[in-house]
Amino acid sequence: MPIASRSDRSLLLACALLIPACDAPADMEERTDCAGVANPLDFGPECCDPGTIVQPQQDRCNADEVSPRVDASGVYQGDQDRPNSLAVGSDVLQLCVVYVIDNGEGDDWPHGPHGNLYIDIFSPEEPLGASEDGADGRRIREPRVLRGPHNTHDDTDEWLDDEVLRYREFGVLQFDADGPASAQVVLRVWESDSQSEDGSWGRRNDVMGMELIDRAATEAGPVWVDLHKYSNDHPRIRSEEVAMRVLVRTGGACPEPEV
Repeated sequence: MPIASRSDRSLLLACALLIPACDAPADMEERTDCAGVANPLDFGPECCDPGTIVQPQQDRCNADEVSPRVDASGVYQGDQDRPNSLAVGSDVLQLCVVYVIDNGEGDDWPHGPHGNLYIDIFSPEEPLGASEDGADGRRIREPRVLRGPHNTHDDTDEWLDDEVLRYREFGVLQFDADGPASAQVVLRVWESDSQSEDGSWGRRNDVMGMELIDRAATEAGPVWVDLHKYSNDHPRIRSEEVAMRVLVRTGGACPEPEV
């Protein structure tokens, strides 16, 4: 069975992430004909088994320490993570799919290779090109943990680099009826380094991206958002490097994976 080329892998990843109007290459059809596969991608000699985590650029399916909140189809169950995640309603922004390219942690012990990610919400006026110090004092919601697929210890579900995870019922923001969080917000994702926003403990949280989210656009259907990594300068500077991609929606259900 041939190993997919990088271009084929990119197309297959697009299919896996439910990008519309996407078909797998004809010569790859034999690789996706596997009964019971939650994600019909083959990264290596076998198809991914149900409940394993796809690492597309590494051509592998990771079954290590998968969180008990990830069901047999490989979907993270937000209703098992209350109150960190919100129940989904008509005014709730929810995560549908997250692709973590870079978890911000690195591979070295004692802190790597797993990374613990969080979500912040800011008013739409928060600058994106350069983020001044003291951002933790400007957020308009308390941080939520962006749960990953690997249960590393206790109640902690973390991420490795290059992982795709789907969610169900995982709300991260209830929009206000009016005010600064009624129509648009800035969503920020960061990796915890001693929970230090500006380096007061000798280490500093890594910002994996922050982007403007438009409520009306996400009510119309799922929206992909690319998160660009920020430097650890003062102020933090937005780079061209995409560290994460997130699929978000307000109100309606997330698209279900196609088996």
